[in-house]
Amino acid sequence: HLLRWAMPLKGCEPRCAFEVKLRVRMTPEKVLYVPGFVEVCKFSWIQIIATFLFLYILLRPLLVFVFSQQIIQTEVRDDAPCEKFD
Repeated sequence: HLLRWAMPLKGCEPRCAFEVKLRVRMTPEKVLYVPGFVEVCKFSWIQIIATFLFLYILLRPLLVFVFSQQIIQTEVRDDAPCEKFD
């Protein structure tokens, strides 16, 4: 690629200018980046919180509606062992 950059100098503007012409040859390089443990944990923690908040905001009103309108039949059960009184 040919890059040109011109910068006019103060005091002799129309006649003189500073001009740079560059030709840069760069070969593509593959860069392998392996994140550290702390970075992976931080990213996963953010994803977990975002998913939880999204599902909580989405599902909480639905569950409140379903249980308050008794759309799903529910019953209260006590599975604790009963004590015998003699």
